[in-house]
Amino acid sequence: MATCGVRGLSVYNLISPYYKKAALQATYIDIVRQINSPSNLTFPNEVVNLVVEPLVITKIHGRPKNTRIESTREDSAKQKCSRYGNSGHNRQMCHNPIPLRNTINEAADHPTRILQV
Repeated sequence: MATCGVRGLSVYNLISPYYKKAALQATYIDIVRQINSPSNLTFPNEVVNLVVEPLVITKIHGRPKNTRIESTREDSAKQKCSRYGNSGHNRQMCHNPIPLRNTINEAADHPTRILQV
């Protein structure tokens, strides 16, 4: 565009004719027809008598699920708690009390019982 300005050329002469208004109108002349007045339109009786009701949207109450529903083709990976080694939950969802730092190795042998030092 800067070169066209320096040489005194019109940018519009370099644009492809496909991007001009006449080409666009010629493309859609058979598909889109102009409507002069909405009062002149005619509709079939089944469309005129059709009652369209709003969609019924039901909101799910309560807290959203924190686990997604697995597909039937998916193999469910067994979760294992990194704190105790129990299966069925992970460390974030563990409800067992947090063991003392020096009893972690002993608690792994007995995951339901925590030894106190």
